[in-house]
Amino acid sequence: MAEEDGPFKIDRVGPGFAVNSFSVIGTSAKKIIGFRVAPHRLYAIVGAGRELSIRAEQSATPFADLTFKDLPSILGLLKEKFGFGWGFTTILHFLTDLGLACKTDIHLVRTVSALGIWAGEKDQLNIREAIEVNQIVNTLAQKIYRDVTPLSRTRFPWTQNWLNRSVQGGPEHDRQF
Repeated sequence: MAEEDGPFKIDRVGPGFAVNSFSVIGTSAKKIIGFRVAPHRLYAIVGAGRELSIRAEQSATPFADLTFKDLPSILGLLKEKFGFGWGFTTILHFLTDLGLACKTDIHLVRTVSALGIWAGEKDQLNIREAIEVNQIVNTLAQKIYRDVTPLSRTRFPWTQNWLNRSVQGGPEHDRQF
């Protein structure tokens, strides 16, 4: 972070997510808060930005090493590196943009349940369930597209329509799950 008299500084000074749990100093930081960005969100963004900066100094492809790790390891690593404000759901959203996972939002969860390819009973998943749903969706994508890479995975329309078409697809698709 910047020095005390620098243009931007945010620190966590108390527990929880309350506004008074964060110290925001500098014109730029206060301007961002003025746009109704909650201080805890700004703090989380700065934490992820710090990790990106560190990784970008080491590699032109800062998160490429994650391609070779399993999802539980990635979640643990990024939660530690990104810091406060980054839970497994938020990290899954980030990993979706990298093509390394799918975000297990209410729409995806209800769709895989309705299709009978996941037997969950709730919309809000714990980390174990989110990993399980990711494995199921990844298996489905592998069966349909054969060669699934992080880049191609970023282009999958992870929606109910895509899943319905995939399951009901033509004879060229293996519909056995």
